[in-house]
Amino acid sequence: GGSASITDSATNVENDSSSGLKITLTSFMSGESFKGQSSQTISWFASGNNLKTIPIDLEYSTDNGTTWIAIANVANTGVYSWSLPAISSTTCLLRASVSDQKGNVKKTLSSAFSVDSLAPSVSLSNPIGGENVRGGSTMAINWLMVEALPATNPIEVQYTIDGGAVWTSLGTFAETGPINWTVPNVDSTDVQIRVLATDLAG
Repeated sequence: GGSASITDSATNVENDSSSGLKITLTSFMSGESFKGQSSQTISWFASGNNLKTIPIDLEYSTDNGTTWIAIANVANTGVYSWSLPAISSTTCLLRASVSDQKGNVKKTLSSAFSVDSLAPSVSLSNPIGGENVRGGSTMAINWLMVEALPATNPIEVQYTIDGGAVWTSLGTFAETGPINWTVPNVDSTDVQIRVLATDLAG
């Protein structure tokens, strides 16, 4: 008879020491952030003796491994195109398993990653519209952003002097304002300001 071992909270079950099962994930290993419902490639390397015909099981967790949801049972091709679910979580994990015909299983985990399915919310708090401002003067521009996973400098501020035909960027800024804007020396009743927000998932 062979030896039996269960390790890592029953992650691996090898009833036969000669199984030679090996599996390594080569994607989802860098703590990335992904957009919900985007298509991402899961890649792995797996080998072993007497593998099942369809030996690879792919699963994901949104709660750091407490519960697992099946993605697919696939052939050992080394790649699988995964359409991410419409979820938002910063504690996602991927689990890949390889099985042989004797019931031996070897599993491996990805690094934690994030999936974000919610667009950031941002609104201008100053100016509110209707102000009369002298060209060359300084105006404070401020905003309110709501986003669990903001990008670095997630806010872009833009202005137009022609009612929106052409927008000029003032740059990218931190999640919270304000910034001081030197109003251009123009005569216009069609000046507008807008703020755009970006999260880690893009």
